[in-house]
Formats: sequence, C-alpha cells, structure tokens
Amino acid sequence: MKLWDHQTRSISLINGRRKAGVRRLVVQGPTGSGKTVTFLELIKQEVSNGGRCIVYTNRKTLRQQISDVLDD
Repeated sequence: MKLWDHQTRSISLINGRRKAGVRRLVVQGPTGSGKTVTFLELIKQEVSNGGRCIVYTNRKTLRQQISDVLDD
C-alpha cells in the first residue's frame, strides 16, 4: 500500500506515543483521509514485529471496506 504523507506522519506520531508508554490512543481523520489504510499499516507493522491484532466493527459495511482494502 502506498501511504500519503499525512498517513505516514500519523503512523510516526502513533508509534512515538506508543514508545513513550502510551497504551490507549484515539486517532481521528476526516472522510476520505485513508483511515482504513493507516490502521492496516499499523497492524502490518505490529504483526511483523511479532504482535497480534484484532479488529472489531459494528457495521458490515466497515468489514467490507477493510476486506476490499486488503484485497487490493
């Protein structure tokens, strides 16, 4: 996945906060900002470092959106 500059900055900020010991974060972005791609990249990094992740959604449309991004 090719990330936009703002997604790369968000991931860097999130990773920096996690390294500083922050365990609970809330990240928001406007419609069309690529939130799904951003959090999937974070998951990819976590899994490649031996971590595990689980994603819960309360909407079928969100599950489908995530699935569609993973299929690309």
